Amino acid sequence: MPLISVIVPVYRVDAYLERCVDSLLNQSMREIEIILIDDGSPDKCGTICDRYAAQDARVRVIHQENAGLSAARNAGLDRARGEWIMFVDSDDWVELDFCRLPYEAALAHQADLVMFGTISHKKTGEIVFSHVEEGLLSKDDAITYAVKKSIAVWKKLYHSSLFREIRFPEGYVFEDSFVTPKLVHAARSVYRLDACLYHYAYRADSICHARESRSRRDYLVMKSAQIRDLSCWGYADLARESMQNLSLTYLIRLGRFAEDSALYIETLRRIRRFPSGWTWKKKMIFVLFRVSPRLFDSVCILSGRRLSPVDTIRSPSVERQETVQQ
Repeated sequence: MPLISVIVPVYRVDAYLERCVDSLLNQSMREIEIILIDDGSPDKCGTICDRYAAQDARVRVIHQENAGLSAARNAGLDRARGEWIMFVDSDDWVELDFCRLPYEAALAHQADLVMFGTISHKKTGEIVFSHVEEGLLSKDDAITYAVKKSIAVWKKLYHSSLFREIRFPEGYVFEDSFVTPKLVHAARSVYRLDACLYHYAYRADSICHARESRSRRDYLVMKSAQIRDLSCWGYADLARESMQNLSLTYLIRLGRFAEDSALYIETLRRIRRFPSGWTWKKKMIFVLFRVSPRLFDSVCILSGRRLSPVDTIRSPSVERQETVQQ
């Protein structure tokens, strides 16, 4: 039986898939299984998956009709045999110790969940190493860190017991905003490992860079659910700050006069000082809104609601998801 099940949803990534799977097959830890979920991909991904399964017994393939990223991850969870779970996006790749180091840290510190650093490959060619401060985290610190800086599920190791009652919400994108806080809240102990183990590649057609109305609406739904959870768990300050970030993002992306914008307008009007972590661009946008909401809306329309880069407008917790699976 494998110690770790690595779940890899696959859809329209035939140009990147071999790099991803090869990095997993070359892991320094051998006691793993690699679950490739071919989510009805119309390209050569299904054939590539089957070829790897024929070559290495650690690779298992699930072929299913296209149902989206959440459904693919859930299918992998339903079939995972490992005591521990990890996720990898099929257009990314990982370091040789991606599995071993978090696993050893989990055992050494009796942690149910281990977070670690990443290596981001920008479209400009720049490579950024995101180190983290190592050590055990209190529940409050773990929740805050996950929401603000580490919402993506693919930069963590999880004990499989955390998924007994938690699944990804099918039919939505930005599902990590919904699931990750639940997993961190359910964990008895969380450890942060100072090792950059995951290579995250920028892709212009990924969901967080897309401006389709569906992805914007899904972001609103998922973040709203996250805020409700934080409030229920007693994290009032964090929930309020997340709501303020969401309100600014929502008004920029969807427009002030959207049918359900009143709550978000009122949230911004109640702000008396800038929330921690706001960039100067977000502060300028907020000031424009406070000076003249009508002018704010006009600027949004004239600019196509692109007042600044996506990563400075949206909450800093939102990270790239899998390619749009429709």
